[in-house]
Amino acid sequence: MDLDALPKVMGDDGEFHAVDEAVDLSHTTVEAWAALARVLALTVDVMRVAFFAAMVVLTAQMMQKMGNYQMTIVDLPMNIVYGVCLFGLAMMALRSVWVMKVHWQRGYSVLERPETTMDDR
Repeated sequence: MDLDALPKVMGDDGEFHAVDEAVDLSHTTVEAWAALARVLALTVDVMRVAFFAAMVVLTAQMMQKMGNYQMTIVDLPMNIVYGVCLFGLAMMALRSVWVMKVHWQRGYSVLERPETTMDDR
């Protein structure tokens, strides 16, 4: 590959002189933007559920590996702390499933219509 045959990006003055082609999105229909927003909102919901579910699984696995390790200062098992974290993560995972279900049923997300609340149905 001959590098000299490629377009020159940096001029002799040390400045970049690359010219990109303009992208004109003004002819994109409103329906296309709405569909894109819906897909992105659904992706956010799915990723949130997957994240919290993965954290629940990983915390449970860590608790199993820790066994009966004791805390350094307090003579109690460390799994008490991880158990509280596991409970919190499990509750967040359940809530994210509920939020995704509400968004799916009403056909839009708070990300698409910021003026709405979870009480709007």
